[in-house]
Amino acid sequence: PCAASTLCNRNTKPQGNSLEAVWANSPTDIWAVGLLGAVVHWDGVDWKSVNAGTSLNLWDVWGSGPNDVWVVGQASTTAFAVILHYDGQAWSVSPNTASNDLNGVWGLGANDIYAVGNPQSSGGPGEFWHWDGLKWSRMANTVPGLLYRVWASSPTDIWAAGFNGTLIRHNGTTSTAVNLTGVGVTSTTNLEYVWGTGPSNVFIAGANGIAAHFDGTTWARMAQQGSATNSTLYAAMGSTEGKTVYVLGNNG
Repeated sequence: PCAASTLCNRNTKPQGNSLEAVWANSPTDIWAVGLLGAVVHWDGVDWKSVNAGTSLNLWDVWGSGPNDVWVVGQASTTAFAVILHYDGQAWSVSPNTASNDLNGVWGLGANDIYAVGNPQSSGGPGEFWHWDGLKWSRMANTVPGLLYRVWASSPTDIWAAGFNGTLIRHNGTTSTAVNLTGVGVTSTTNLEYVWGTGPSNVFIAGANGIAAHFDGTTWARMAQQGSATNSTLYAAMGSTEGKTVYVLGNNG
């Protein structure tokens, strides 16, 4: 067993594909997804590989509870982006018409979920979709750039981060590009993650050690030490009140 306050390695084989994202409902209910349709589940004792019915790459996973888990991923050459749904019993394909990869998924509840992804055309705006409990619908987005992750504080406050310095704030009707030059983000800076606890407490993480905080008015670079200042930071998440935040990246 893993000792308290210790990070332990849990081998997820027999599947041997890279895992790209993880979501936890509880210490005994954790899902991870990855390349070539990899889906694995932790039940508190062991990781088990699950056949979710696809061999396409899966990029992100999110759920509102044990009976409502969503996965987004690669678009096939003959159909649309893969979106999978788990209802507590089985995985199924969720119909959609996203023509490119969907890279990120996040929701406010079972009937209010957002997914973002690659541009519909070279140099165009990234995929931006909403699930209302019945169907997926494309949301208006005029900001160019690949979108990698999405997070929302409300249906009128949706954030999406992506490559080439792209950060979008969407009010549910229109998308607006956020200027981040003040925190060192340039047109070559890939933003890997966006997360927050409310409209006045939002965090981003990305290449070149970018870690910044939005207080509802202004973006500010977060103070850092050591190798983090030159690392690519891939994720940021913390406590529900947002007073403790962890940012993870390469170079340890």
